Amino acid sequence: YFGYDNLHKWYTKIELAALDVLIDISVIKKEEAALLTPEIRQACLDIITSQVDTEERMVTKHDIGALRNEMKKVLPKELHRFVHIPMTSYDVVDTARPLMFKTAHNEIVNSKMKELLTILSDMALKYSNTPQIGRTHGQHGVPITVGFWLATILSRINNCFIQSNDSASKLCGKVSGPVGAYNAQYSSGISSLCGEKTFEERVLEKVGLKASPISTQISQPEPMANYLYSMVLLSGALAQFGEDCRQLMRTEIGEIAESFEIGQVGSSTMAHKRNPINFENICGTFIKNQAEFTKVTGTLISEHQRDLTGSPVARDYPIIVINTMLQIETLLRKDKNGLTFLERIVIDEEA
Repeated sequence: YFGYDNLHKWYTKIELAALDVLIDISVIKKEEAALLTPEIRQACLDIITSQVDTEERMVTKHDIGALRNEMKKVLPKELHRFVHIPMTSYDVVDTARPLMFKTAHNEIVNSKMKELLTILSDMALKYSNTPQIGRTHGQHGVPITVGFWLATILSRINNCFIQSNDSASKLCGKVSGPVGAYNAQYSSGISSLCGEKTFEERVLEKVGLKASPISTQISQPEPMANYLYSMVLLSGALAQFGEDCRQLMRTEIGEIAESFEIGQVGSSTMAHKRNPINFENICGTFIKNQAEFTKVTGTLISEHQRDLTGSPVARDYPIIVINTMLQIETLLRKDKNGLTFLERIVIDEEA
């Protein structure tokens, strides 16, 4: 979903959606539309980012201009004049980006999180009557159960997951042209051909997005920032579980343990050790996400709500989702018997 050479596939989806709307409103005539065959569409979608990069460096010095040229190398000449009409470059970029994140969330994050929550729920029920020391300030407080402890973690992770779903559903695009004022759509007469639905609504409907209520040259930054923040919150809740488990593995506590496989070593010199390597990685990955989100906050302002100082930062946005997925995948990693790491955590009931 976020692989570099797949990046322009998302851009091309928007360009093709715009062509489809031009077909729908008869700007592109039937005989011309017939040239946009499934094979031609796929050839456009197969344009890789490295290919566009070369065209940008050698010719256009502009990324979407380069993509347009690469599409024209694939499309029949009769369709060349319609490519990118009536859009500006960030109609493509600021619609492709939320489409990429929303699709990745719905198709990958969702299913993995449901699997993780199901396992945690089962564990909370399984250990609901297993006594455990309740701690405050690192001191013994009052008794709880292992199931209660797991339920507190489960609740936090679940709440963050619900929030991430909500923020993913609110990701929106824009096809409002230069400076967001729809000038090209009106002056070209395209708006008058669209009827009750605007050109913007028609294009976004084809890719499953809603339009930003109002936009400038770029989309409003808050919906994307909210989604990425929700992923950081989820990352933090997962890290809390990692930190709890790491502490409960301490020699003097020893209430739980990571599974230890044949051939695994805990130290290069101290053979007795069983390090909480997975829990520590989950904690450390959250620290990375904290730093990454600081960069996101820097993109909330721009000169006249449009400049390119934030664009290199925006290219790093996927790192937050990838980091969070690494935490999830650590907990769901299966052994040769098909058991996830979560299911292999050892609870020392006597301790």
